[in-house]
Amino acid sequence: MKSLISVLLICVFGGFACGQNHDQEKDFINQVITEHEIIYVDRASNGEMLRDDFKNIKQRVFYSYNADSIIYVDKSGLKTCMSRVKAESLAFKNNGEIIGRLVPIIADSIKLSATEIENFIQKFTKGSERKWDANFIEGAKQIAKDTITAVFKEKNNKGWPYMYKKGIRSFHRFSVPVFIKGGDYCIFYSDESCGNLCGSGELAIYKKEHGKWKLWGIISSWIS
Repeated sequence: MKSLISVLLICVFGGFACGQNHDQEKDFINQVITEHEIIYVDRASNGEMLRDDFKNIKQRVFYSYNADSIIYVDKSGLKTCMSRVKAESLAFKNNGEIIGRLVPIIADSIKLSATEIENFIQKFTKGSERKWDANFIEGAKQIAKDTITAVFKEKNNKGWPYMYKKGIRSFHRFSVPVFIKGGDYCIFYSDESCGNLCGSGELAIYKKEHGKWKLWGIISSWIS
């Protein structure tokens, strides 16, 4: 018990020196994660909290039966969504028969080649191998992934009550940023866990405008 508590406190308040400093990634993450006084897991996430949804995301958004995929942001009123389209309009079918078409209002779009899509998938799924440098996010504190695993092991019967007792109300995870289109866009996953039924996360694309990263569109999100 004492050793587990010691490891937990060291991981949170001390951090671990690890890896090399990746300036582009660090600059991006420090821009898009605006709450810097957070606790974040020391290893990159590959979006495991999306569970099986990522398989559907790959088919729906990134994989195309054609050579290329068009990712577009559709803004109608207050609604923003993202999907893959293979034509200028989307067909509605009834028993296989086209009964109508919807032409989306496209605010912005990018075209990804089959090679770009495959490169993203490989980098994203391998991202969990990355261990973040200590002080990677300015003002934030690290907690070890191994500590999280140990606390939430079913046989330990610790979980969130134990975390709360140690002053840890939530922790964040995020993926390795995957830069595409010459570095003008970035695909990034981040989430926050704050209890048994408390948390949220999203896989999103960001666009660099005038040297600053702005949210371009959300590919998929979850909340509990």
